[in-house]
Amino acid sequence: MEFGFTLTILATISAVAVGLFNPIFALMVYYAFSILRPQQLWFWITNWPIERLSFCIALVTIIGWAGKSFGNLAGLRAIWLPLLGLGGYLLSGAVAMQISFVSQERAWDALLLQLKIGLMAWITVTLIKNEKHLHVFAYLIAGTLGYLAWVFNSAYYFDGWNRIWPIGFGGVDNNGIAMIMVMGIPVAFFLAVNTTKWWIKVALFLAVACEVHAVLFSFSRSAQLGLVIVTATIFVIALVRLPRKGLTVAIAVIFVALGLRLAGTEVRDRFNSIFNDAADRDVSAASRFATWSAA
Repeated sequence: MEFGFTLTILATISAVAVGLFNPIFALMVYYAFSILRPQQLWFWITNWPIERLSFCIALVTIIGWAGKSFGNLAGLRAIWLPLLGLGGYLLSGAVAMQISFVSQERAWDALLLQLKIGLMAWITVTLIKNEKHLHVFAYLIAGTLGYLAWVFNSAYYFDGWNRIWPIGFGGVDNNGIAMIMVMGIPVAFFLAVNTTKWWIKVALFLAVACEVHAVLFSFSRSAQLGLVIVTATIFVIALVRLPRKGLTVAIAVIFVALGLRLAGTEVRDRFNSIFNDAADRDVSAASRFATWSAA
């Protein structure tokens, strides 16, 4: 608890102090808070205005970004198509929310959230200028998601408390959190493969293991399916790129065996319910098929 409080305050002070001159540092702290959600992770400090701390960091980032002539705008020409796609996604989501929400107050809250995501994404792609920045960002994502997965596993093993199921974490349900973990697995895995420092390699592989197990006890069928696809993709890429083919295959076999062992009967039954007949599907599974049909 003291660790969480100290880390939150020190990170905020550092971001505010440095962000005006080095906005990318404040941006990294902002993203770390976005992943860790201090007000949820260390819930005992909810009396502190943690949301306002994130707002202060974002404000300092924006001011520092403006002071840097709004970053490298010229470099956006190379990525205009993904940015256009992101803008279209956020705009369509905002319009859909305005039309579909019964509560206009909630609709405006959702719109502000979309605008915030879009603005911070724009700032990110204009501030990240070189390979070093990309590595720092990748390690930030791998480290924060790995720590979050470690906390979930610690609560599950030592406290008998599943923090993901059934309420989710940080305002995101179990499916959303589990899918975030799935997306973090290849980042941590390939950083581990490519680093030469053994202690970083061990820490990143531990993060991968924690994220995999967090997906399993989230009981999210969509995330479990995503985990299968991501694992298969990692194996194919590793088999092609890494020199020791036999070792790669052996590690893959061990990984699959451990995964099946960690996935208990309840997890396997939950996943297999994807293939139930229409009459036997629960409400959640049936809604997925309805969504796929609409798509």
